[in-house]
Amino acid sequence: AIWRYMDLPKFVAMLASNTLWFAKAAHLEDCYEGFCEAVPREMPANDPLAKCITRTTSEGETAVISLTQVMADLSKQSAAHLQNARDHLYVNSWCLADESMAMWEIYGTRGCGIAMKSSIVQYIQAARFEVPEVQYSFGKVEYEDDPHSNPALRFDFREGAIPVGSGLWKRLLPVAFHKRTCFEHEREW
Repeated sequence: AIWRYMDLPKFVAMLASNTLWFAKAAHLEDCYEGFCEAVPREMPANDPLAKCITRTTSEGETAVISLTQVMADLSKQSAAHLQNARDHLYVNSWCLADESMAMWEIYGTRGCGIAMKSSIVQYIQAARFEVPEVQYSFGKVEYEDDPHSNPALRFDFREGAIPVGSGLWKRLLPVAFHKRTCFEHEREW
C-alpha cells in the first residue's frame, strides 16, 4: 500500500483536473532534494587528439576544433545537467508506511487533510506521461546521513564515456531517489 497525504484544496484540484501534481525538486524545502555532484572533463594543455573536425556554430560560422574539445564540451554540458538536477526533476511522492501520524501532522493541519490509499501496481498502471519512458522512473527513496559521501550521487566525467541523451536521463533519474535521513519519516515511494 502507498498513501498520499494532502490538504483539501490540493485534493479538490486533483479531482477537478483528473491529474496528479508533480513538484519541481528545486521548489521543495530540502535543498538536498535532487542533489548530486559531477566533475567535467577539462581540456588538456596539449591536445593528444589534435585531429580536427569542423563544427558550425549557432551563428552559422565554421570552426575547427579537436575531438578532445568536443569531448570536454559534452562533458561540461552533462555535468551541468546533473549538478542542476533539481531543475530537471519533478516528483510525486507517496508514503510506504501504514497510515502515518507524522504525515497527518504535516498535511492534515486544522482538520483539512486528506489521505488517499492506493498501491504501487495501481499507480504504475494508471500513470500516463507525455514524455518518453526513458524520462521517468518509479522507485523507493533511500535515506542517508551525508549525500556528499554517497557514490551514487557523484559523477566523474574526466575519463570514460560521457552520458548524453537517454544515457544522461539514466544517470539523472536515480538522483531523485536519495534523501537525507532527517526526512526518513516520510518513507517515500
